Amino acid sequence: MFFNLKNALQSVITASVIGTGFATATEAAELRQKSKRGHQIGIYSLTLGITKGGGGAADLAIFPANGGSNGQPNSGYCGPWNGGNQSVRFYVRNVGNANATASHVQVNFGGPYHGLVQVPALGPNQQILITEAIPIAAWGASQYHSSVDFLIAADHLDAMNEPNEGNNFGQSLCMGPAT
Repeated sequence: MFFNLKNALQSVITASVIGTGFATATEAAELRQKSKRGHQIGIYSLTLGITKGGGGAADLAIFPANGGSNGQPNSGYCGPWNGGNQSVRFYVRNVGNANATASHVQVNFGGPYHGLVQVPALGPNQQILITEAIPIAAWGASQYHSSVDFLIAADHLDAMNEPNEGNNFGQSLCMGPAT
């Protein structure tokens, strides 16, 4: 039995374009006719369909939970002191215009001190507040206050294709009490 890959791909592309609302049935038929005449459909035609049809993509972004960014408790990413413990607090927000699938965020305090947090699926403009405890061993001494540097990475496992990967990261430091 002979399998015609070109025809199979044309059918899949046409069905996908119509099924996702990226193009009208008429536009899909035109694409199908062009491909039968030997024209290249290519990315350009599909991109036009996406733009015209209003398709979109999920885009996760990291935002600090508090105003300010001086590293003091309750500023920027730093949570309040709670009996000598502190946490990093931030929002993971879907700033895209399509649903984001469930994913992971990594909070890295350097070396072996990191945590992986599950993020549920988020619709457009939905967000979730994440709180991750700062490991006691991650705190480093400085001249006046103890401090900890950290990096937050949304979609850590790169499961989503996002239009802007640059907004997946946040980094800062939290200051502890005077030493």
